[in-house]
Amino acid sequence: MQPSQEEFERALSFQKERGDTFIKLEGRFPLADDFGLSYGVTLTMQLSGSTDGWSVNDKIEIKEPRFKDIREIERKHYGPVHGEDFAVRNAGHLFEYLDFRGAYMGEKLVSLYYFYSSNG
Repeated sequence: MQPSQEEFERALSFQKERGDTFIKLEGRFPLADDFGLSYGVTLTMQLSGSTDGWSVNDKIEIKEPRFKDIREIERKHYGPVHGEDFAVRNAGHLFEYLDFRGAYMGEKLVSLYYFYSSNG
């Protein structure tokens, strides 16, 4: 489900007024037969000509994350809600089926994302 033209323009106007250099849209969609779980989508786009003042932290390295780091993030964020056993099993499942990249500062994982291809 995509935002309507009016919803998108309202979000864009709000973020421009705030001085953001990007537009970020998020959505959740229920999954059929999955006990109330949902599929989340986040779309972030840079606004044209808006990189003035941006810098890149040269201490950050993007690389494939270690499984133990993903497991710890799952335990920290989802363990209290769903139980640590589930969080650890879920981390293993995600790691098996998705391609992850992590932003590391030294040995510490500071950000994580995954990507996948659906239907080729």
